[in-house]
Amino acid sequence: MICSRCKTKYYSKTNCPKCGTAAFSLSKGRRMPVKSGFRSLYRVTILAFIIVVFIAFAFLNYIEQNEEKSEKDANVQKVRLIKIDKEKKTIDKKKGAVIREEKVSKPDEIAHLNKLGIDAYNAKEFDKAFIHFYQAYSLNKSNRTIRINLYNTLLSKGDAHLSKSEFKEAVDIFKKCLEYVRDDYKAHQGLGLAYSGMSDYETAVKHLQAAYKLNPEDDRLKYNIAMIYNNLGKPENAQNFMKRIDNKSDFNLNINLFSMATNINPVDVKGKVETKSSHFNVYYDGNKDPVAGNLVSLILEEVYYSVGRELNFNPPDKVTAILYTNQQFNENIAHPDWSNALFDGKIKLPAGGLKDRSQKLTEVLTHEYTHAVIFAKVRNNCPTWLNEGLAQILSGTADPPARIIASIVRYNKLPDISTLELSFINLTREEAIVAYSVSMLFTRHLINTYGMNFINTQLDDLSDNVDMRSAFKNTYYVDVETAYNKFIAELKSKHGK
Repeated sequence: MICSRCKTKYYSKTNCPKCGTAAFSLSKGRRMPVKSGFRSLYRVTILAFIIVVFIAFAFLNYIEQNEEKSEKDANVQKVRLIKIDKEKKTIDKKKGAVIREEKVSKPDEIAHLNKLGIDAYNAKEFDKAFIHFYQAYSLNKSNRTIRINLYNTLLSKGDAHLSKSEFKEAVDIFKKCLEYVRDDYKAHQGLGLAYSGMSDYETAVKHLQAAYKLNPEDDRLKYNIAMIYNNLGKPENAQNFMKRIDNKSDFNLNINLFSMATNINPVDVKGKVETKSSHFNVYYDGNKDPVAGNLVSLILEEVYYSVGRELNFNPPDKVTAILYTNQQFNENIAHPDWSNALFDGKIKLPAGGLKDRSQKLTEVLTHEYTHAVIFAKVRNNCPTWLNEGLAQILSGTADPPARIIASIVRYNKLPDISTLELSFINLTREEAIVAYSVSMLFTRHLINTYGMNFINTQLDDLSDNVDMRSAFKNTYYVDVETAYNKFIAELKSKHGK
């Protein structure tokens, strides 16, 4: 090898034997001589590089720690600002003491939120309205206007649940109403109706009584309380509230039905013998018709099961039947001249000389007992066409002759459905024939088209105080007018030629 410094040739030596220069080269596997001075420079450079890397690492670590500290300080400052802003604290510069400021209302913001709530309420967006009113309420909980708006919004939500028979949800909403306003009757009334829907009559009557104390002039409240007391088996309390109703014309039909269902008129049963069976109390004249009472009682017990099976319901209390002589029935009982029996809360029929079972007697008793079952289930909330239609069908009454239907169609005597929803008691004999015939055919049309289960579903809806039109649509998914008009069109097509 040749020394790069002094040009001396040497062999198998690491350092030059003359000047001591050592150098290495990995190029092509040969050693390259390098001056010994560069070796020290190389070491210094490596050391300097290590120091620079260490300093850089320490600097970066320092910056990172500073950033974390700054971020933490910023977060602490944010919390402090929120707390100060929330508690409204200031510092007295002279004393350095913390002063708690009195809460300051924000009338402009409250008014703005209140307006948003009113707009949402008018659009029937009650959840949205409640949010806006509650935001305003949070700013000033002493503002009565906002509390009343919250109360009214919750009332509307509760009423919506009531209309859908969602009684538990309604109870929760009406209870919340009382958190904002306690001196108004509507929340208590809503609670009473909701608990009544859940069959918790004891709790229902307590809330209705509370509502009555706040609003003693409301006839609707008096009527509701009377109905609840009736369900509790307290007829005296019920009658007490019925008597308090001032405008009886608004509740005349209901009061009459209720009165007839809960009272036994002493004149009706004077001198009569009472026969009690499992489900009926039958009054009859023991001297003139000694067999009638037992015979009617026996037939009614049979009818109890057959009708109950069809309607999937049996009255919870015993049904009263009163038998009269023909003269008593015609002279003392108010009934149309075309009627041969009557249900006015009790089954009433002439039974003078009744001794033997007959198909006609069974048909009459089944007809009137069907009315008793429907009344026990839905009270007066059943359209007459359905009530009379079912009574005829379940009693086995034959369909009206084709000639009568043809006559009704050809002479354009078909009534509107709204007419058939009302009582038939004031109709003439001819009008009654038309009303009973069409009611029976329309009811049978529904049974043949949809099945008896749909009829019972409709009655279930009616028992929940759903109005007649809504109950029909809930059951058949079509308006009653549409269904009836389609039925009439088919009737005309068949009998109008």
